[in-house]
Amino acid sequence: MSTSSDHRLGWALGLGAVALVALLSRAAAEPIDPSLPQRRSVGAPAGAAAMARVDAARSGRARTALPDAPKILWRARAMGSARGPVAVSRDGAVVIASSGGTLSQLGADGKNAWSLRTGNGSPVTGPVLLSDERRAVVTSAAELVLVDADGKHPTTVSLPLSGARVFAEPLPTPSGGLLLASSLDLLLLDGAGRLQTRAKVPETVITLIGRRADFLAVSARGNVYAWQPPSLPRKLGSFGGSVLGAALRSERVLTAVVDEKRVVDLDLSTDTRHLRLDGSERLEGQLALLATGEARLTTTDGLLEGLEKDGHESLRVPLEPLVGFGDAGAPGIGVASGAPAPIVDSAGRTGFVRPGVDAGVVSKDGSIHGAAGASCPDPVALAPAGERRMVLVCSTGHVWMLGS
Repeated sequence: MSTSSDHRLGWALGLGAVALVALLSRAAAEPIDPSLPQRRSVGAPAGAAAMARVDAARSGRARTALPDAPKILWRARAMGSARGPVAVSRDGAVVIASSGGTLSQLGADGKNAWSLRTGNGSPVTGPVLLSDERRAVVTSAAELVLVDADGKHPTTVSLPLSGARVFAEPLPTPSGGLLLASSLDLLLLDGAGRLQTRAKVPETVITLIGRRADFLAVSARGNVYAWQPPSLPRKLGSFGGSVLGAALRSERVLTAVVDEKRVVDLDLSTDTRHLRLDGSERLEGQLALLATGEARLTTTDGLLEGLEKDGHESLRVPLEPLVGFGDAGAPGIGVASGAPAPIVDSAGRTGFVRPGVDAGVVSKDGSIHGAAGASCPDPVALAPAGERRMVLVCSTGHVWMLGS
């Protein structure tokens, strides 16, 4: 997938136009009070990790270099029991949602900047950063909580939802708003959380992805729908099996782990599938993509694999001992760890974390550099955190900032 400035500008302008069309749709738009001050910040959200899997392509690819030989720069404890993923601002602040009903922020120095209650419900998604740098999170009460970067002026917006709710991770839009998916519902909101337009798809959405001119919604069954408001969503193709996520390799190609055993590229323009890998090892659900299209993913027994676009294996590195961890709480062979998916950078470094094993970085040549002492049995988030930095968060609320 291209990472050029022209690509990002094209994506921003395209989705900005999408949002403008939605605003002009009489059937979907809500009245706006002209007497109230309106936020007009637009553009792709800034930050080391503005959303789940770093960017709108869900590539897991850092904008800056990961550390070569990471060490613990600081340790901290977030409020309550953390849930992943996390968001990281451009100045290195880490925003963490707690299953206990709080949203908190640690500064780049690890000090607690602010913490607030999320109202009637607990967060059911990770936090995201909007174009104006406000923080946003969705709660179990079907509410959107918005707060300024300094923790001030929190706002709670009720979402127009009913029935069962299974939320995908939110997608901030370059128009300054937010795209949400709850079970079968797609909601496009403006920067104030007001509904601009909505649509339905026939199955539960688990991943939202942004392209230049539209949005992609990927279902748990592996079907892919394109939505360009105010038009209705249309099915583009299928991975041919169940998925836990997908990443956009290019404007026309999505890549995913299918049925926990295959890695598949789906050409959205022709609905054709290219099989990169069909092996005997059980694969964990999400992957990272380098700019070259090479995929990095992990098996359930802790192997890191690299796959070129043609399916050639470029990397194979064991990340954990080939035995169970007993009292350490980590899984044994063949048991899904639930660990966060790997992250990558443009130089081919791969950041990883496994339960009960020190988090670290695998260099392009396959050498492992662990950060001594940065381990826990229950990691929930791993994200880029600025130049030569990455952040590890555990469900207990323990946070490690790792860097060179």
